[in-house]
Amino acid sequence: MYVDWEVANKLKGYGQNVFTVPTSATQDDWLTHSYKLKTLNVNNGATFTLTHNAVLEVENLNANNATINLGSKRVWIDSKDGENVKSRLYGGNVESSSYGDGKAYGVGEDMEFNQNLTQGYSNTIENVRFKGDLNLVKSRANLTSMEFVRNIKADNMSPITLSNSTFQGDVQTQGTLTLHSSLVHGKINTHTLNANNTTFIVDVDLASKQAKNVIEASASVSGNANILMLNLLQTPTDTSVDNILLASLKDTNKTLTQNYFDTPNVKYGFSVYKPNVTFNRDKDNKAQWQLSKLEKTNSYFDVSDNNPAINQGNGLFNQVLLSYLIEWNNIQKRMGELRDNPSAYGAWIRTFGGSNSDGSYKR
Repeated sequence: MYVDWEVANKLKGYGQNVFTVPTSATQDDWLTHSYKLKTLNVNNGATFTLTHNAVLEVENLNANNATINLGSKRVWIDSKDGENVKSRLYGGNVESSSYGDGKAYGVGEDMEFNQNLTQGYSNTIENVRFKGDLNLVKSRANLTSMEFVRNIKADNMSPITLSNSTFQGDVQTQGTLTLHSSLVHGKINTHTLNANNTTFIVDVDLASKQAKNVIEASASVSGNANILMLNLLQTPTDTSVDNILLASLKDTNKTLTQNYFDTPNVKYGFSVYKPNVTFNRDKDNKAQWQLSKLEKTNSYFDVSDNNPAINQGNGLFNQVLLSYLIEWNNIQKRMGELRDNPSAYGAWIRTFGGSNSDGSYKR
């Protein structure tokens, strides 16, 4: 409901302040708006902020000596929202506060736009999504509580920070990549990596015997409590290659251990695959995590039964079998009824679709 300033002032006098401000920074019922651009350039010390409840799709966001904030609690409230366009002031008085009536003049000549922006901070960051390529030169990028799809490319003077975010794409940076409590699905090639409580999804192509998106850091690494989750693109069968590289991190001081990454089991159909991930260092002091072949089984995995999936499958099969037996009894009953049909011919048809026709039957 729109209330103009005159009515709002009167209501304010009666203590009805809820009508005097169009929106509040801490309100919960924000609308999500979507924007689509071809190219967005942010240069010369400027800051671009994509706040909460906003979706931006852009082919290229190019930042040069700038700051990019994708996901932020900071918002701006316009106290003149809804009455921004009015007639111009003449002698300090408003000729008309209406738009389009007999007293208003031509738009662009005698009309003017006014706003009164106040900065505030919302309680949470929600519904922030970005799709596009982010290109950074001497710029800083902060991604907070948001979803990012596509790629980031940055020079050595452009630090990147992801916090509580989902990232799907590739990162190629000559600078520092910092990850906190995030989910990353893509190829990582960075100079310096600082990752904490972050899950990396690595696609393993067993047909080509390689990982599609290896995690790489060329200078230094810090952090802990990370997960290396394997996404198998095929059923593991061929093991003609002894080792498949998953991650290669520079470790000059030899401080990294295999526990930098935890590797959970992979559930595939009715089986559970425990990956045989080995840890070693090469001659260049790079700590490497590899999916290695087990000599005793000639497999990359220790395989066991996926009991929950098996039990669910057995339950489904038993229900189908029970329904079939019920329908078999039903058809025998219906065929018996046809014998007493005085007509010369009769037919009874039942199409079986996984449920029985006895409405009174309960599992």
